Amino acid sequence: MPEDRRSALPVLPVDRTLEFLVRGYAFGQHGFDAVGRDAFTTRLIGRRVIFARGSGWVRFFYEGDRFTRDRAMPRSVKHSLQDEGSVQTLTGGEHRNRKALFIDVLDASARLDLDCHVAEAWQKEWAAASGNRVSLLELAGRALTAGVCTWAGTPLSGRDLDRRASENLQG
Repeated sequence: MPEDRRSALPVLPVDRTLEFLVRGYAFGQHGFDAVGRDAFTTRLIGRRVIFARGSGWVRFFYEGDRFTRDRAMPRSVKHSLQDEGSVQTLTGGEHRNRKALFIDVLDASARLDLDCHVAEAWQKEWAAASGNRVSLLELAGRALTAGVCTWAGTPLSGRDLDRRASENLQG
């Protein structure tokens, strides 16, 4: 655990599965507020679970080889989110090497450039949808796909953009 958090973690007593299902992402925030700390433990489906936030906890989980991603996701989830061999499914040195490639590509100027392309695509999609009833998910899919593809040097428009954006929504 992070140096300043070595004392015993506060516990939210009893199994909190139902509350977790009802609150969704807000469950963690509620728990942090309830215990007044950046980490706590509770039970979900009868198993002890730690909820943690903050840069110290991020370093704890990501530095070193404390944990493995092996079997962390069911195959069905893995295929719908990213597929076999993606950076999140790798472990140890393989994971660090692949992650380093992504970090090198996304230096500060590249991130700013990507942000600009995505913002421009959002504005274009929003203007095109103005006054019409649209699906925000579909609009977001088109904007993000257009922005990222332009940033990557493979701009898309028309049917090509529709097809790629649709593929991203279908997983």
